[in-house]
Amino acid sequence: MATIGTGEVDSAASTVTFTLQNVRRFVLIRAARRGLYPTVEEIDQAIQSTLNEAYNARRWRFRRLLVRLTLAADNALTIKKRDGSNDWTALAANQKFDMVSTRALYFDADTAERSTWARVTTDHVKFGTADEFARLTAGDAGDTGRPQRFRIEGSSSGSYTWHFWPFPDAAYTMYAEIFLEGPQAALGDTSFDEFPPAFRTVLRDSVLLRVLEDRGAADRDLRERVMHAQSQLLAEFEDVPGGADDLGGPEDVYGDVAGGMIGGPL
Repeated sequence: MATIGTGEVDSAASTVTFTLQNVRRFVLIRAARRGLYPTVEEIDQAIQSTLNEAYNARRWRFRRLLVRLTLAADNALTIKKRDGSNDWTALAANQKFDMVSTRALYFDADTAERSTWARVTTDHVKFGTADEFARLTAGDAGDTGRPQRFRIEGSSSGSYTWHFWPFPDAAYTMYAEIFLEGPQAALGDTSFDEFPPAFRTVLRDSVLLRVLEDRGAADRDLRERVMHAQSQLLAEFEDVPGGADDLGGPEDVYGDVAGGMIGGPL
């Protein structure tokens, strides 16, 4: 505990942590001051709803992750992220694949003499529309080779099946950017770790606001504070397209896109 004396302050590090237990305690204490006594189950439901809604409210920058996809010879696909030493490592326990954010998967370089520009503009697997992928598969169902189109099929169990056309004939390494799935069903202290630290206070206040409103005890001042904090977070963390997104992108100088030379139709 910090102590304050004449002309001095104890500068010991704070022991306050942002845990599930502390969020529950925060809500219970402030609800009790209003004569309300929510159950832990009510609070946990409010926490889960708040986390899910906040995570999926925008395409936050922190939801994106650059990854390397390795398609093995047995067609098993593994996803790894870049670590601090410029190597590739497995995703963290709270990092689950949700969807690709890029419209193509970019192949590893075939040969050393090919330029980076050539690889970026031509060597990729383009995301195929439903009609296009069905047409290609129906026309050449038995073909194998270097993939040119891909699609992703989800299931109710949360797993994904990747489809490639033509069917891969060898192992390939590709790169893309993905969206992370977000908070998992089971609450825990790490549930809040999927958000930057700046979100923690507003998430905690949002849980309190939800509990109060569910109990018919809306707090106008609290709602205004939460909405103001949310608007600030939007300005800081929302993934808004801008000029930087256009830097380095391929330019269709020769009108090749229509002819299918840069990811156009086959």
